[in-house]
Amino acid sequence: MLIRLIMMLGMVASIQLYGQSSFGDDPNQSSTLTDYSLPLKNKDGELAYVIHGKEALIQGDLITLEGVEIKILEKGVTKAIIRTPKITYSQSKKIGYSKATIVIRAGHQIIKGDGYDIDLIEETFSIRSKTRTIIQNFKSQSLEEIPKRN
Repeated sequence: MLIRLIMMLGMVASIQLYGQSSFGDDPNQSSTLTDYSLPLKNKDGELAYVIHGKEALIQGDLITLEGVEIKILEKGVTKAIIRTPKITYSQSKKIGYSKATIVIRAGHQIIKGDGYDIDLIEETFSIRSKTRTIIQNFKSQSLEEIPKRN
């Protein structure tokens, strides 16, 4: 289920930025946005992700976001939340990357790691190192209760 949610990253069709610029609107300059929101829609035009953050530095094609929280939505319901201190995102290549720590919470699962890459075109998401998975509220079962695989 979590992998399916993360694979939905490939459905991004449009990006709109909201926030307050500290440098003006000249496209040849860097701009810093505070209190920003970056909604991402799927190919059907439905809101699929919302990236919130404290600050975004826009330099040409690259956006460096800090204090990031990404909500993964399905039919208006939050299915997962990703938190990371930093990500650099290429608008034209639709890839994001960082050496920062990442925490993904989906249902009863928490996945943590250091460094990550997101490729929206190839629909891939990978954590580079120290990956840990935590399952909360896991009800123990005896071996007899676990279904056998054929």
